[in-house]
Amino acid sequence: MVRVATSTAAVATALVGLCVLDAALVGYRAVCGRSAFVQRAVLDRRAGMVGAGVGVAVVIALGVWFGVVLAAADDPATALEALASAGGRMLVAYGAFTVVTVAALGVFWVAPPRWGSLAMVTILGPLTLLRPLILLVGSAAAVAGAGTWWPIALASVTVVLVAVALETALLERWGARAALDYRPPPAI
Repeated sequence: MVRVATSTAAVATALVGLCVLDAALVGYRAVCGRSAFVQRAVLDRRAGMVGAGVGVAVVIALGVWFGVVLAAADDPATALEALASAGGRMLVAYGAFTVVTVAALGVFWVAPPRWGSLAMVTILGPLTLLRPLILLVGSAAAVAGAGTWWPIALASVTVVLVAVALETALLERWGARAALDYRPPPAI
């Protein structure tokens, strides 16, 4: 039981971290390119923080969902193990995507402007288009290996996908408005 608890905690922690990181990046993406101001670092930071805050709210909502699922299960320990196993399969797809995304962001933020622009156009742009597919691949992997727990896994990944879609729509709407309303701080 200790091994299961440890891997369950590791899977849950990794998924929570990825959810909040993803939301922060969605918030950043929502304002990126929508403001013509050169000095928009304040807007970019705010967008990342708002996105992370929305990600935390999504994690809390999903925690309530999984709490209800476990409370309703005949055997909560087995249900938890099945959900953790499904989450581990999701991490395989999401982890690879995250590594590539974070590496490209590192180039974007640290490298000279030309290299950063190249990373944005050749890597981050296509990854944004692939994100829904990666979410579906991770979800399909979670359900495919769930065995007799597939109905719970299917319901859970559906709830997760709806939560992520709502999060993205909310942040895109917020980002469009925030970019329109943004005015850079006065020069000192």
